[in-house]
Amino acid sequence: MRYANFFWWLGYVILAVILQARVPGVDFLLPGFIVAMQEAKVKQFIWVALSFLLLQEGMGTMAFGAVFLWYLTIIILYIAGQWLFEVESLAFVLLLSLVLSVSHYVVMFLLADLQDMYINTQSLMDESAYQAFVTPFLWHLAHYTRRGLRNATEA
Repeated sequence: MRYANFFWWLGYVILAVILQARVPGVDFLLPGFIVAMQEAKVKQFIWVALSFLLLQEGMGTMAFGAVFLWYLTIIILYIAGQWLFEVESLAFVLLLSLVLSVSHYVVMFLLADLQDMYINTQSLMDESAYQAFVTPFLWHLAHYTRRGLRNATEA
């Protein structure tokens, strides 16, 4: 189980980094981050969160902190949402991805302003919209391949 879990996450990270290189500004690691929170394995989540945070900060152009703040927002919204919704439902992920796209816009806009970086607001708006559309599809794929992995190792 442990090796299959490790290789699944490794494959997911490789695929997400390749996709992110092709579509800049969209966080393809985010659906995996949501899946890691849904599985509620604390040790796994810490490793995944640290790995994703370091990867995103390293691939980004902003100073350290933008991705950390956005991922912290994701955790807070997820915890708040789990009181109201079933966290493994598609409706929850659709709503979460919509709210996260708005928070992506706000966090990136504010931190770019703090760092005196020029940011094209229309481009940032487009990236946020792409994020809202991509996240549910990749989450669905990741969630169900993870479920298949768990079922295969339990049998």
